[in-house]
Amino acid sequence: ASCCDLYVKATSAPSAANLNAIALPMPLVAPVIRAVFPARSPISDLFLTLQKYPSLFKRPRQFAENWLNTGDCGQKRSYVAKNLYLCARNNSKNNKIMASEIRNPQLWQDGRLKIDWVRHHMPLLNGLEEEFRQTLPFKGKKVALSVHLEAKTAYLCEVLAAGGAEMYVTGSNPLSTQDDVAAALVEAGLNVFAWYDATPEEYEAHIRRALEVGPNIIIDDGGDLVNLMHTEYTDLIPGVIGGCEETTTGILRLIQLNNAKALKFPMMLVNNADCKHLFDNRYGTGQSVWDGINRTTNLIVAGKNVVVAGYGWCGKGVAMRAKGLGAEVIVTEVDPIKAMEAVMDGFKVMKMEQAASLGDIFVTVTGCDGVIVKD
Repeated sequence: ASCCDLYVKATSAPSAANLNAIALPMPLVAPVIRAVFPARSPISDLFLTLQKYPSLFKRPRQFAENWLNTGDCGQKRSYVAKNLYLCARNNSKNNKIMASEIRNPQLWQDGRLKIDWVRHHMPLLNGLEEEFRQTLPFKGKKVALSVHLEAKTAYLCEVLAAGGAEMYVTGSNPLSTQDDVAAALVEAGLNVFAWYDATPEEYEAHIRRALEVGPNIIIDDGGDLVNLMHTEYTDLIPGVIGGCEETTTGILRLIQLNNAKALKFPMMLVNNADCKHLFDNRYGTGQSVWDGINRTTNLIVAGKNVVVAGYGWCGKGVAMRAKGLGAEVIVTEVDPIKAMEAVMDGFKVMKMEQAASLGDIFVTVTGCDGVIVKD
């Protein structure tokens, strides 16, 4: 049989359900490697690793689907070469095969530039990274982390990894995941399950991949990891030491669980920290929202009517930045105290029914859906 025939036999799944749990038989892998790669090539690292750890070589679903969807034998051979080399490189770093699911591993250099840039502007994380490298506080611990996957949060992932953590990273929002940053984390040896514009089914599958490893620590953004752990992975709960939740929405979900006496492990409420809601929510979200709107619309904000729904710390930041850009700001708010605060800050306050006919740009900052309805 040809090299490609051998590889198809080695990797073809008996069923779609088994795509994530197929070990490649060594007698079939060896001739593929010899056929595709010249002698003394870097891929020999992979061959040696496979001989030493044959049970570790498992093919993730994305690898399988891409393989089966590839065209002729030559293309397949090229795809095999690229992915087996990535596995070999990661093996030499971690003595294990990475099982990440990302859009394009070739984007890693662009992502690395972004992460290295923010590293120079995050002195607190710099200090923690140096301390963690010496103390290894997370050695032997698996960390499942859900974040808006971009350069700053990627650096946080690397700082935790520097402390000995085995990282399993997924995105908390399909529209904020940056594929080049995800690729850079994978190239650095972290496990990542995320890509931009994932479907709801893909998003949930990525969350599952992060939990299936049996994490000891959960770092959540919005509560999806904790929710799924409590509903479908209850057998893994005894291994969880605890975790933390970043957002207001996620904390509300945790409070509901706790009030029902259903929360099975301790969680730190990060958003309740002064440095989180007073600074990150107000100034960070306030700026990033307008960064996104300006890049997307390419419109001038000055002179526009901007409707901000919700006047919590994030809403305050969005309204403040809109005012600074020259907009007329209208606030809608169901809490009468916050509504009065918006008035005292110089904004018009009205119901959404009134604001809907006046606004040019609408920003909902409530953590709820159904804030703007068709009526």
